[in-house]
Amino acid sequence: MGLFQLPKLKEQTWTEERPGQLMLTHIWRFEMATVANVLLDFGNEVAITILDDRTWSVTGDPKGVLDVDGGPWKVTPPTGTELIGGGLTQVVLLGWTLASMPAGKTEEGTAYLFPETANTVGSFEVTQAL
Repeated sequence: MGLFQLPKLKEQTWTEERPGQLMLTHIWRFEMATVANVLLDFGNEVAITILDDRTWSVTGDPKGVLDVDGGPWKVTPPTGTELIGGGLTQVVLLGWTLASMPAGKTEEGTAYLFPETANTVGSFEVTQAL
């Protein structure tokens, strides 16, 4: 018997009230991503993969933007997701978390690169969420 992983579901419920009408309750369920392929752009592009086991890895860095090949990540509310390598924060994806990323969707946002000398503002694009 093989092992399998149940999909992560996120449920959103809200109630809508309209005078003189029945109260409507809406429920949406989304399968949440367990892997995200992300393209970082700080003037030069870097491709990374973020996994739900709280690790990330570089999948393409032809210009040597990052000094590390990956490491752990953590979520720091309300900042977003911090990619850590060599014991230091390397990149922050502002306001983004894997746990809130529906599978099959894409998303764009702001990213900060933290080299030793200065902070660099760039962007990120989730190109694939599985």
